Amino acid sequence: MGVQSTHADSLVLGSAFQQAYSNLGPNDSLVYDLLEGYKQKRREIKKGLDGRRYGAYNAYRSTHSIS
Repeated sequence: MGVQSTHADSLVLGSAFQQAYSNLGPNDSLVYDLLEGYKQKRREIKKGLDGRRYGAYNAYRSTHSIS
């Protein structure tokens, strides 16, 4: 799997986490599983010379609701 594909998967998981967290709250097992899946996908992407993973800001934004 390439970096862009892994990044895209992490955005899907991040968005699903954010929606589940909003609807179910922080203590639901689905929310926990989605967050762990998101973190695992992000960790599959190696850090660049700047110490950040590809698409870090967009990935971060996928886990937060936009007000």
